[in-house]
Amino acid sequence: MTHFSLPRTGSIRMKKAALASMLAIFGVTLTSLPSSAAEESERLHSGNGGWSNYPQDPSYFPTVLWLQDLRTTIPGYSSFLAAMKGTGMNTLLDLNGYTGGLWWPSSFGVDNTGFFAQIAAAGIYLIPQVNSATNLPGCSGGCIGNLSPNNTDVNSVASYQALIANTGLKSTIIGYVMGDEPQTGSCTQWPMSGIPNEVAKYQTYDSTRPFFMNSTDYVFNSGWCSGTLNQDFMKAVPIGSMDSYPLINPWTTSNAKGSGTPVDSLWIQGWSVAQMISQRVAGAPFWAFVESGSDALGFGGSGNGFTCNASTNSCTNGSWTIYQRAPANLVNAEVWMSIINGATGIEYFCEDTTASFAYCMGEGGSAGALAGQANVTYMNSNLKSFAPVLNAATVGRCTMNTGMAYANYTTSCTNGILTVSTGTSTVPASALVKSYGGATYLIAQPDRNGTAAFTFTLTGLAGKTAKVVYDSNSRYDSTHTSLNSTHPVNSSAQFTDTFGANGDNYQVKIYKIQ
Repeated sequence: MTHFSLPRTGSIRMKKAALASMLAIFGVTLTSLPSSAAEESERLHSGNGGWSNYPQDPSYFPTVLWLQDLRTTIPGYSSFLAAMKGTGMNTLLDLNGYTGGLWWPSSFGVDNTGFFAQIAAAGIYLIPQVNSATNLPGCSGGCIGNLSPNNTDVNSVASYQALIANTGLKSTIIGYVMGDEPQTGSCTQWPMSGIPNEVAKYQTYDSTRPFFMNSTDYVFNSGWCSGTLNQDFMKAVPIGSMDSYPLINPWTTSNAKGSGTPVDSLWIQGWSVAQMISQRVAGAPFWAFVESGSDALGFGGSGNGFTCNASTNSCTNGSWTIYQRAPANLVNAEVWMSIINGATGIEYFCEDTTASFAYCMGEGGSAGALAGQANVTYMNSNLKSFAPVLNAATVGRCTMNTGMAYANYTTSCTNGILTVSTGTSTVPASALVKSYGGATYLIAQPDRNGTAAFTFTLTGLAGKTAKVVYDSNSRYDSTHTSLNSTHPVNSSAQFTDTFGANGDNYQVKIYKIQ
């Protein structure tokens, strides 16, 4: 298959360019997010055990907010950090310090703004950015990978360690972000080939915390690099990540296709997550950015000939129609799709052209922002409730998706104790099985628009009962919820249930089987 790189307008770099324009109004220069990552030992990749200063609590499931200014006012909350706690955000990825246009901190080992103490007092985890590019913090000429990063800059590992020593707040910083989307610049500007060694160098500075880096969705050709550069990068980074935003992405419509308006594209998220995880060391953490109900700073409908209509929440180029802002039920479905396919953390890109940084946190107080805030709060509350289950042993995971085209799927899949088959040939499924507390948990959803009856076979569970302990319809279509319904697991270790009826596309259900 021939691979290609999308035009730069198709990259999520657009969102950062738009963000830089917004900040310029206030005289603030936005540092380009550099990028890098590197190979670590399998010991460091195995769960949380390799990083003594990373949370070991099984009730910690990362719900992550990217790049925020803690001075932002959120309606109904006394502070931004109170809003993070109230909406269930437990981790801040990167921090905008607003200190002369620099990333925080701007002095070695010093909490210039007092933000670090505030974050610690709020009980929020922080993953600050390190000096992974040669010309940080300006990056005015474009960030270039710092293949031999020093340990003396104001945002070096040593600076953060000095900050920890000066404050005694050891548990607040749980890792470091090295940058974002290293593929930008035809995969040579960083360069991609140097990322493994760069991470190895960083690990000599701190082996007790993981290093993090986000990727473009190269599975669907956004930032495709020649040879195995992407795969090597994805294998190397201690905590991997990706962003795609398929519901508002104007560059993947030819993959999505399907019937209906807007196009059926959510399945792209699951396939991309699954493919990237397959390229990583077994058990290595992987987080996924999801849509939050914002327009991702205009990424929704920008480029590829699309124009948007806010009154219909749609964007079109004459051939395809997509959402301008993802609807709440599909945002929730995207969260669970990411998890079913292997994501071990969820990241929210909250930014919107109407409210800059924190639209999905309610910034600005518009109806859309407050609705996004309510939806984020709902989703995070469920992730917190199910965190011990999500962090437990996986005993089965499979998807019927088989490739990048809309029609690339089968009618059944098998892994571990799990087999799933669909009764509707045009509606495949994905499912995940966890073992926790003496019970088995099954999380499942369709992978295309439409209705289907899925038959689940769970080896060794014949004679048990499957109870629905979560149904997304309880929030988004309460008339048709199946919450608390039960399904006997027959002598063949099977039961069948219907998904996606009444127009509830990508419906999510969780069963407790015992």
